Amino acid sequence: MSLDSTPTLDGYIAWIRSIMGVSSTILPDNSPYISTSYELANLIVNEYLEIVTPVLYTQAVYNLGGDTLVNIAQDTPPNTYWSSLRTSFQLNSFVPGLVNATNDEDTSAALITPLSLQNITLADLQNLKTPWGRQYLAIAQSTGTSWGVS
Repeated sequence: MSLDSTPTLDGYIAWIRSIMGVSSTILPDNSPYISTSYELANLIVNEYLEIVTPVLYTQAVYNLGGDTLVNIAQDTPPNTYWSSLRTSFQLNSFVPGLVNATNDEDTSAALITPLSLQNITLADLQNLKTPWGRQYLAIAQSTGTSWGVS
């Protein structure tokens, strides 16, 4: 798969098939979940990222779209592909934040929380649950606070 410099619905569908490994028998090309997840990602990914680096912008749109797709796509009975995927990623489990320190009577441990995670939103916490959401956040954060997630 080539790295497109402009996101397109056809490119996103090809990305879903090759990168996410979702076959057309699970989700047909004309599924409303594909177009909805693509449009939502286009609305959310900061368009200034495209000015800086169009290839990373496209990958950010596709990865956020893939993360959104996993969260919204519904199964057609008796298929359980999407519900099983959501269960495996624990997408329906609430995570209020990141662990910064823990201890008991004898031991303790603390992790340094990166500055980029100190102001994380609920949407970002949900994105962290899938590999595509994490990739989106990595792209957004790697370009700095002006272009992505602060």
